[in-house]
Amino acid sequence: MKKITVILAALAAAFAVSCTKEAPEAQLPQDQNAPAGMKMVTITASIEGADTKTSYTNNGDGTASFSWTKGDQISVRCIDKSSNRKYFTFTANETGPSVIFSGSIPDDYTLETEAFFPASEDHDWVSWQPYYNIPMYRPMYIGDDSKGRLSADIPMFAKATDGVYNFTHMCGAALLTFTNFPDFITKAKVSIVNSALKISGTFKVSYSGANSEYMTWNSASAANDSEKTYIREVPVENNQTQLYLPYHGELWGTSTISIIGYDVAGVEYTLLNGKSMKGNSTRFERGVVQPYAPLVLPDYVPEADLSKIDWNAENVATVTNSSTSDDSVLEELKVVADNYHMYVRIKSALQTPYGADFIDILLSDGDADAEGAAVAWDQWPGTLGIDLYKKEHKGTIDAEGNITSMTFNHNGTYENIEFKNEIVDGKITWYMIFPVDYMEKYKSPTGTVHVGFRLWTDWANFAAIPARGWGQSMLEVTLP
Repeated sequence: MKKITVILAALAAAFAVSCTKEAPEAQLPQDQNAPAGMKMVTITASIEGADTKTSYTNNGDGTASFSWTKGDQISVRCIDKSSNRKYFTFTANETGPSVIFSGSIPDDYTLETEAFFPASEDHDWVSWQPYYNIPMYRPMYIGDDSKGRLSADIPMFAKATDGVYNFTHMCGAALLTFTNFPDFITKAKVSIVNSALKISGTFKVSYSGANSEYMTWNSASAANDSEKTYIREVPVENNQTQLYLPYHGELWGTSTISIIGYDVAGVEYTLLNGKSMKGNSTRFERGVVQPYAPLVLPDYVPEADLSKIDWNAENVATVTNSSTSDDSVLEELKVVADNYHMYVRIKSALQTPYGADFIDILLSDGDADAEGAAVAWDQWPGTLGIDLYKKEHKGTIDAEGNITSMTFNHNGTYENIEFKNEIVDGKITWYMIFPVDYMEKYKSPTGTVHVGFRLWTDWANFAAIPARGWGQSMLEVTLP
């Protein structure tokens, strides 16, 4: 995919404070609402000269500016009198480039000078070495409204100077955009699984820069499947969403992407399943966001549900057989369509062995008066029909009368069609489900399509006996 590089606004300020120096606590007395044995403290978090950001806004000049959003959380490292270190969560009280964060810590702990964004209970400190955790799954909502808005979730590290925690980026990120969500989808769960690399889990980080003012990590191979997996729940607005995949180093190999959407009631819909995306050998540098071309989701088509069809409704086209000839075993043909599927139901008397081996679905635009319409002894109306039994949409029938396969020639490719067999009281009923967009070739100017069928014993010879079904009685069905 074509890549565009967006460099974040220049990170300023050198931080010369030792990592062991304690950060002064804010001027906030013991809060009476703090849990027993805990104290409430506040700190200021900022990125000097960069208008830091948890939600990136492209300035249009090659830079991206941003600000903290109320509700953002960071992990601040603290130490007790026995030199035990632990990270505690602080939450932004407001929105802006430099804001107050508040949190509670045990009475016997004091703040140290280092912090991580985003917050995680799994950030750790072992043998004078910080470890940064990227969770496999995280909801990406920030803000005060019910849905929230997208958070960037790109790892940052801070060192405190005079009580202000100055954040800088630990890595870069790929900005992924997904479009063409259905109108009713309000949020989505995006799952990315890399073929080999570690994209979540715990990363050992090291100090970098002239004055150890930032931290970073190196790329690594995943030790297990969970470290290859990155799942984020994101809001969907205007039929699209974005997420940031943080990484430092070269992201290579292949990833698969799956997306589940949710409506306002929380009902889930599978929108993308295992889409393959080739990796990229471009190095992801610290503080650089690389946008990728949008991935357009396929048009959503809900799963067909035969149980919801009222086959006696007025919009169901129906024909029954009154013939006494050899096709009298065929009793009824019904067809109906909704916005996504065309449903066909055919009822037949059950025979053992069944007297046909194949079924051929016949389609036409219904224009019997057009030039070339007189095909197959005038029994197939229309010029866009299958022209004397081309057998483009066929099924196979076993000796018991069950359809065992059904295919449709859609633009030169034979696609599988859903079907169902039902045997009740000596009758066999066949159900077939066709995507509506397959009907475009046969659709009339008024939005209708004619549907018929034939049964065959010899697929190579259309004149074989018995060749029975409905042709002159093709049903006219109105499509959406």
